[in-house]
Amino acid sequence: MIASDGKAYTPKGVPVFYQTLDPGKPRQGFFLASGDDTFPAPAGKLTLVAVKGFEYRIADRTLDVSTGQTAEITLQMERWTNWLQRGWYTGENHFHANYNGSYYQRPPDSLAWLQAEDLNAANMIVANSEGSFIHDKEFFTSGLSPLSTSRYFLYWAQEYRNSDPLGHMAFLNIRKQVPPSYTSVIGSNSSHDFPLNTMAAIEARKQGGLVSYVHPMGISPDVYDTNLGAKEAPLTAALGGMDSIDVLPRGGLAYELWYRFLNAGFHITPGAGTDVFTNWRGVNNIPGSSRQYVDVGSQMTWQRWIDRYREGRNFVSNGPLLTFNVNGSPSGSIVKPAPGSTYTARLTAEVSARMPIDKLELIHNGAVIASSNGEPLSREVSITASSWFAARVSGPPSRAVIGPPQAHSGAVYVEFGGKPTIVRQDVELMIAMLDRLWAYLEERNNFGPGNNRTQAKALFEQGLAHYRAKLN
Repeated sequence: MIASDGKAYTPKGVPVFYQTLDPGKPRQGFFLASGDDTFPAPAGKLTLVAVKGFEYRIADRTLDVSTGQTAEITLQMERWTNWLQRGWYTGENHFHANYNGSYYQRPPDSLAWLQAEDLNAANMIVANSEGSFIHDKEFFTSGLSPLSTSRYFLYWAQEYRNSDPLGHMAFLNIRKQVPPSYTSVIGSNSSHDFPLNTMAAIEARKQGGLVSYVHPMGISPDVYDTNLGAKEAPLTAALGGMDSIDVLPRGGLAYELWYRFLNAGFHITPGAGTDVFTNWRGVNNIPGSSRQYVDVGSQMTWQRWIDRYREGRNFVSNGPLLTFNVNGSPSGSIVKPAPGSTYTARLTAEVSARMPIDKLELIHNGAVIASSNGEPLSREVSITASSWFAARVSGPPSRAVIGPPQAHSGAVYVEFGGKPTIVRQDVELMIAMLDRLWAYLEERNNFGPGNNRTQAKALFEQGLAHYRAKLN
């Protein structure tokens, strides 16, 4: 919203936030509209823009405001598609209600964000920042928030944070917080590089949790160039503690890391988490601006959404809507041809979007095998070894999209005789990543007291044994 003086105005008592609406333009002020709002504004031209998720067209109106008068205007949100009717429910993994900002967001405020963005499910994060204070633990209820509705689900869970060497994870669907919640925080009661992320991930999964590594890559192809990177993910995957990896909003390099896991024989589903802090005035992201669409079917429950997401029946997106199948089998499917046979896979993909799309691609074991300018795409591939297939979408910078438009399907796995995809160089990469991480931890020498180092070393040996067995 822009008034004649270039400023933004909100109804009384409603917070103002700032975010970029148009690529390359300055941030604009906005507020979460209730559907019937009155606010002051100076005389002159007033421009209003309404945005609601991915499936509504953007509404844009300008009116003249006169001194001492109330001007009325209606912005009608037009839905151009409805994936909810097809059984697809959206969600995101990394939503901080409060995180070092100037506002204090309560559960009704978070629910309002879901309603405004038409985001069905949110993993609300309980987490520390730099120190030992843990944000939003007062909202954790060991289950769905009582404010949840049949359409919008709030679940306060956990971000398990390591301050540098190991990476950050999101735990969805947990019944209790996994201690110590954070590690390697100097000056705190958990200042050591122990327990390992993998140990915490296994504890989360024991209670039904879904584990995803969040913001796994930075802007460099080297995961060590950011303290947020998923450095320990190869160990967590090898020991069965990793369900997902948040490839959006990063895209690009995060895709490539995810492909390496698939090529090392894992069934890991793509996830999306914005890492938004909604108590910042200059909000760093918009909740659900990257999200996963999960094929729940005719009946939505939180647990079914978690189960189907874990299975990989999903795609991730920041705007484009993607369908993909292999011989009619959707993402997450496992096809098991007989050993020694030849399997002919017909890949089919289609994208729809309210913004321009310039590329739709089909992926085989991480490599592009076909592409179009956004038109529906189909390709047959004959294979004799275990493989995985997927589709991805990209487009030019567009209005109300944070970053370039992009989407990626989950994988369809073709496993001859039930054996997973193994690409030798990627299994060797996992070994190299474990060796490098262990050398880094040894150099830091921050394992802490007792037999912590011995326990950590034993886990690394288990991980290395897992990958060496795959090489054989």
